[in-house]
Amino acid sequence: MTKELLFGIQTNGIRHTEADGLPDIDDRLRMVKEVGVHDYVDKTPAVHEIDDFVAASQKYDLPILAGGWYYTLGSDEELFKENIKLAKQLGSLVHNTQIRTNRSDGTPVSNAEVVQAYLDFQEIGDKYGVSPCFEVHVNMWSEDFRRVEEVGPKVSAELLNSGLLAISLALGAMLFYIWVRFEWQFSLGSIIAIFHDVLITIGIFSLLSLEVNLSIVAA
Repeated sequence: MTKELLFGIQTNGIRHTEADGLPDIDDRLRMVKEVGVHDYVDKTPAVHEIDDFVAASQKYDLPILAGGWYYTLGSDEELFKENIKLAKQLGSLVHNTQIRTNRSDGTPVSNAEVVQAYLDFQEIGDKYGVSPCFEVHVNMWSEDFRRVEEVGPKVSAELLNSGLLAISLALGAMLFYIWVRFEWQFSLGSIIAIFHDVLITIGIFSLLSLEVNLSIVAA
């Protein structure tokens, strides 16, 4: 069973060039219709823009199937509900929901608070028939890179075990090959030389405070 894939466009980006400025609402939807690429527009309009968006949507047969907003926990919960009501009024199916890194009191939001917020938002969305979607932005909770340490230990432990196993197998294979091809003294010497080179490299990186990333590890 095939499903139709629809393409939308966020209305704040509809313009020929950045220097042109943002056209009025009717012009923006007209431009989208003339291009003929997109099936719908993505917008949660301000209160004073609602009537203009509805009129242009009907005029150019471009439904407003999606919208979105960024929310600060502790102050914007009621705003979310109002935006979902507006989304239903406009005929939107989804609402891109972005959660800011900090709460209204300035403290960082916790993972538990984000989970609870999305559960609460989902209940509101279900009530009005609009699905809140998880959207990623660099200034949002979803890309707060200070949170890497919460995931890091779990991932690094798995990578460490896999890496040690791979190194052990590689060294064992080298040891066996050199032993058979030449003499066992040479195989031991080559393994010691490899450890020597790796330790010197790690020491240089440590002294110079250089980052050890995946490319360095692969090299």
